[in-house]
Amino acid sequence: SNTKSSKSRAKSDKTDRSRDGGDGGGEFEETCPGITSEPTPSAVYTMTNQPTNEILVYSRDPYTGKLTFEDKVATDGMGGRLSSSSGPPENAVLPETFLDPLASTGSITVAGNCLLAVNAGSNDISTFRIVSSSEIYKTGIVDSGGEFPLSITEKEGLVYVLNGGGQGHIHGFHLTGYNCMLTPIGEPVE
Repeated sequence: SNTKSSKSRAKSDKTDRSRDGGDGGGEFEETCPGITSEPTPSAVYTMTNQPTNEILVYSRDPYTGKLTFEDKVATDGMGGRLSSSSGPPENAVLPETFLDPLASTGSITVAGNCLLAVNAGSNDISTFRIVSSSEIYKTGIVDSGGEFPLSITEKEGLVYVLNGGGQGHIHGFHLTGYNCMLTPIGEPVE
């Protein structure tokens, strides 16, 4: 009869765990209905785009969204600013108040455990390894294959950089995920 009681209690314990996310505490589900696991801490990265370019690392509280500054890490490259000589063609339509000095979308991107950032002033790309939500370290720097890199994107280990200076073109790279290094793929496309 003791065996039967133990089995009933074990079954009851399993039922309780399945309702509250598996740990028996249930507190998280009570404050966030429908979510059965604790959120993962995350980070927000931004870039200074200054002559001595840096990545600013902020940790993000998974419950409130509050950002906390953690670190700044040098890219070992230079930020850049659009000027009439390096900017878009004369016939390009720009807003009257042109506030984005880099004129880019996606000057930094996260690809798995890697962070990639363009350095428009030195025409290169810095690569970083993401260690935690509060720590990154630089793994390399590679020529962007053109002038004034504006934007960078990654999909399944393939990285493409938009170089906006001169004639403008796109250059491809292969990303090695375990060490966050970039290797050029062929010639740039205009």
